Amino acid sequence: MEGLAATLASARRTLDDVDDDPITAGTVIGMLEDAGAQLGRLQVACCAPDRMKLYSSTLDDLGKIQRLITRSFARDH
Repeated sequence: MEGLAATLASARRTLDDVDDDPITAGTVIGMLEDAGAQLGRLQVACCAPDRMKLYSSTLDDLGKIQRLITRSFARDH
């Protein structure tokens, strides 16, 4: 959890620096992918069913953020 928090904090700080720089946008997307992998590991290894909804909704939110950044910087595939 602490690693995930650090990854998200770093992504947030880097996102503040994106402005119109598509290279920095790509860096943020990479950080979001890393955060998603960390969340996936937590979800698979979790033994607390109450947290499943939190993990899954957070993964959905990361996907939404990634799509917004991708569209904003015309990085669609």
